Amino acid sequence: MLAQQWHYTCGGCVVQRLSRLALPDLCLYGILLIMSDHKRKQHASGETVSKDLNEPTGSWIIAEQSTSLWWRNRVTGGFLVIIPLLLSYLGVTLATRTDGDMTRITLSIIFLSVGILWALVSSAPAIYFQLRAARGHRPGIWESYRQGLRILPRLIGLSLMTALFVLAGLVLFIIPGIIFFRRYFLAPYYMVERNLGIRESLAQSARDSKAYSSYVWGTLALTLIVFPLGSSVASLVYPPFGGLLSVFIGSLYLFGPAIRYTEISDLQTAKTLKASKTSKGKQPTRAGKK
Repeated sequence: MLAQQWHYTCGGCVVQRLSRLALPDLCLYGILLIMSDHKRKQHASGETVSKDLNEPTGSWIIAEQSTSLWWRNRVTGGFLVIIPLLLSYLGVTLATRTDGDMTRITLSIIFLSVGILWALVSSAPAIYFQLRAARGHRPGIWESYRQGLRILPRLIGLSLMTALFVLAGLVLFIIPGIIFFRRYFLAPYYMVERNLGIRESLAQSARDSKAYSSYVWGTLALTLIVFPLGSSVASLVYPPFGGLLSVFIGSLYLFGPAIRYTEISDLQTAKTLKASKTSKGKQPTRAGKK
């Protein structure tokens, strides 16, 4: 979550030169949204192939779902995510345009510090908020903080542990670091919803996401690449309000990882229950043979 917020905040400042590379992604995004809308209509009319019911949703379709959830929960989401992102963005913007002005330097430090601290404190409540919204609920601000702050120390430890694995893999062999990122990408959601420890969350995320790695890769790409790049384009095309627009665009996929987690978690739980029932049903037969 912290990495996700950092990408959203600094996208317009760090990757301005990559804006041309984002345009094809945005065009592709529009085309695939149309395709996902067609698939959704097929599902509503009963034309969807039955095997799709046992598979997670495509990442582009999740983008549409995430946008809908964002609008439905805009007040709580604005307080938990948008305000700290805006403060951080203002701090970064002022820091790049100080021109030696001490007032701007002071304001940039204040905005950036408050934004980062707010984002840090709100990280666990934001994860709880995303999960509850993805489950069809409408959690409030107080509920999100009350439930999320209990897990904040563990979530910080989990973030540090994940960052250590990913950085070590990138420094040593690069490819393992990227694989570690995929394995542990959903670990915060396992921790918050199932109240697991750091080690259990990492292990459960790695185990469940392995069977659906392509879907997790798609969610990762949209979360950390396409939407941040799209927000950077907005900040360039629509000055001086591009920064505000970029924060909004970057947060549209906020619920994507939570939706992906709920699907994979529910599918794995269903498979476990089915396997358990099957094994229990075979026991009397074996006893009878004896």
